[in-house]
Amino acid sequence: MNFNSFGETFFSEGTHFFPKNISEEQCYENAKKDAIKNIMNKAGYSYLSNRENLICAEVKGNDICEYFKDVQISYDNGFLKSKEFSNRQIINEGLINRKCKIFLKATLEKYKDNHDPNYILNAELNHNVYRDGEKIIINGEINLPSKIYIFYLNNKNEVATLLFPNKFENKINFSGKFVFPANNNYDLVANFPLNHNKDTILENIIIISTKSNKGNFKVIDKEPFISILSRLNELGRDKWRKLHLNYLILRE
Repeated sequence: MNFNSFGETFFSEGTHFFPKNISEEQCYENAKKDAIKNIMNKAGYSYLSNRENLICAEVKGNDICEYFKDVQISYDNGFLKSKEFSNRQIINEGLINRKCKIFLKATLEKYKDNHDPNYILNAELNHNVYRDGEKIIINGEINLPSKIYIFYLNNKNEVATLLFPNKFENKINFSGKFVFPANNNYDLVANFPLNHNKDTILENIIIISTKSNKGNFKVIDKEPFISILSRLNELGRDKWRKLHLNYLILRE
């Protein structure tokens, strides 16, 4: 792995084994994550292994496991402000240790402050695995008066869609335990995408809390997740918490 830095711009490469049972695109997606991890580690942004998750489910009589490692929120001291992948390569073609390789140019932004260790956000889903059409329920707890926002994060384009607040439920101030949805006016439903070519898909929900007495945090219906991270950094890291929940949806 090569690593060079010039100011805030960093260069790295990522690799992943390329066995016959995964596609070339899957290999490169994993290599991208490896390149990002290499940059974040070398920059001292503390890769957090406890953000990784292995979810298993039974599909058509077979146990299928999905390994998830989020590339945006699994780091402690900063985040990727921009990234550019290039020069895709297959190495060791025809050998048992065949790999794919990709190069990355990225700009990093360091968080300005430290988290408040006494500010605690916890949450969990009612299931880790859902069938198409099943309801998603979020139960959580916050130890200080806070405003809470919930987003769906698209893995491919890294766009965050606001799930809460919404037109059915707009109370954002909470203290202690909370549940979403909090009323019977709407449901959060696991929907398997029609154009997905696998029997499972891994999806992500992001919960953000901000201290109620520390000003407003503005959100919109849909925007790049990087924009949210940038605004959180401006707000001050001791004033917010962010939690990532991932879940598996089965085709049937």
